[in-house]
Amino acid sequence: MIENAQTSIESWVEKYLPLKMHTLITQQLEDVIHPKKIEDFRTISKLMAETLRKDIFDDVGYSRLKNKTLDLITEMRLENGLLNEEKTAARAGLNKGPSYKNLKGGNDQK
Repeated sequence: MIENAQTSIESWVEKYLPLKMHTLITQQLEDVIHPKKIEDFRTISKLMAETLRKDIFDDVGYSRLKNKTLDLITEMRLENGLLNEEKTAARAGLNKGPSYKNLKGGNDQK
């Protein structure tokens, strides 16, 4: 029962929430878009809404949210690892850039 509820929530977040957000944003933007551009905006908005609805109709009953989340976490860990390696290398002096004197055009030798 809990797994079914979780799948329902994931499905709503993954498929229905984007359509709801699109609708809310579109309604707000229609109030501020110049009248000469409103038809272009409505055409683009309609195409986007149709794409989002297609995702809902094509729903096969399982969520890809867990896999997407795990992929994002893995990507963030990799980036964090690379950033930590760069920081460690910088602390060790491996990525030492020019000194302040060299940047100002001075001589770094004593």
